[in-house]
Amino acid sequence: GFDANDPAVLAALAAAELAAPGRLITSAARALGGVFGGAGASPSHVDMSLEDMQSMLGQLVAERTSLRKQLETEKGRRRKAEEGGREAKSKLELLEHTDRVDKRKLRELAGQLAQACEERDELRRMLSHGAQHITELERKCDALDKKLSQYDDDFYKLEARNMRDKVKMEELAKAKAKADEERSMYKTMLQASHERGLKEKQELRREALLKIDSLQRELSACKEEVLGLKQKLFDNEAALKVRMRLEEEMGMFKTMLLDERMARVELEQRIEANGGVVPPPPFIFQP
Repeated sequence: GFDANDPAVLAALAAAELAAPGRLITSAARALGGVFGGAGASPSHVDMSLEDMQSMLGQLVAERTSLRKQLETEKGRRRKAEEGGREAKSKLELLEHTDRVDKRKLRELAGQLAQACEERDELRRMLSHGAQHITELERKCDALDKKLSQYDDDFYKLEARNMRDKVKMEELAKAKAKADEERSMYKTMLQASHERGLKEKQELRREALLKIDSLQRELSACKEEVLGLKQKLFDNEAALKVRMRLEEEMGMFKTMLLDERMARVELEQRIEANGGVVPPPPFIFQP
């Protein structure tokens, strides 16, 4: 036998009634066979009598109305539960979305916080570096102040030298202007002297030409006179040569006379030495 109050049996009968109300017995048998004997079992394998089954089916028919009511009630409750589930699901999704948004905002805030911390650290490093840089700049400013004071002194010295140079330049400009005036004056004087020199040169050239003409005439006269003097000189030289030849001849003649006189004296002395006898002339060897 089987328990009529078994939930499995009740569920099988309710399913068979709902699936095919006209074939309740066959469906119930098949359902019961499927429950107790497997999916391929036949109604003959069910261990119950037909009367028990009919009474059970009568009971099931009686309970069908209550089951339908319970089913409708369960459907309404299920619809409400489904609606509540959908609302809860939508709320849950909304909460999940809100949670995701909050998490994303938290991650963003965490990232911003980390970035802010990094920026703070970077600002601290920058402030430290800036403090060091400011200290270095202060040292440089002190050095630059010293250099600037030195440059001021140099500038004042340079300004004084520029003033001296300016005075010198003004004096040089005045001297240059004066020199330009003197140069223009000298240039005018030079031009006048040049013109005067040209006139004097022309006059001197005319005078020189006149003198050259006169000198040429005098030179021609002198040449004629020189030619005459040369001719006289030649005549005098010829006369002098004749005279010198005559004087040489006279000298030779005087020498011959002196030799002859000496020979006479010697001859007289020899004659006197020989006692008045004329000696023979001396032998003159002629080769």
